[in-house]
Amino acid sequence: MLLSFAQFEREVIGERVRDKIAASKKKGIWVGGSVPLGYASIDKKLVIVPEDAEKVRTIFRRYLEIGSITALTQDVERQGIRTRRQVLPNGKIRGDIPFGLGLAQLLKIRFLIGEVAYRGEVYSGERPPEFEAS
Repeated sequence: MLLSFAQFEREVIGERVRDKIAASKKKGIWVGGSVPLGYASIDKKLVIVPEDAEKVRTIFRRYLEIGSITALTQDVERQGIRTRRQVLPNGKIRGDIPFGLGLAQLLKIRFLIGEVAYRGEVYSGERPPEFEAS
C-alpha cells in the first residue's frame, strides 16, 4: 500500500515539474541546460558576456554573407574564433578549440535569436534577440 502512495507521489511531482518548465518556456525564460555561447549563468539568470557575444554576432553575420557552413568554418578558423574556454574546478581547461562543423549547431540555437523552442512550439524569449546579424 505504501509503495502505491510513493509511486503516486513521484508521478505528481514529475508532472508538476514538467508543467512548471512548460510554463517558463512559454514565457520565454531560459530554464537551465547548457548555457549558450555569448551568455554566462549568474544566479540562475543568463547574462551576456561581451567578448563571447561578439564572437556569436560575427559568426551570424559571416554566415549571412557566406551562406555555407563549410566556408564559414574555414573563415571562423582563419579569424581565430574558438569555442568558449572554461576552467574546471579541478584546474583542467575545457574548450578553446576550433568550432568545426559544430557551427551548424550554434546557428540552430533559437535562444540566440530571441526565441525559446519547447515540444515543437516556438515562443518569443523574455529578452530581445541579442545576436541579430545587423
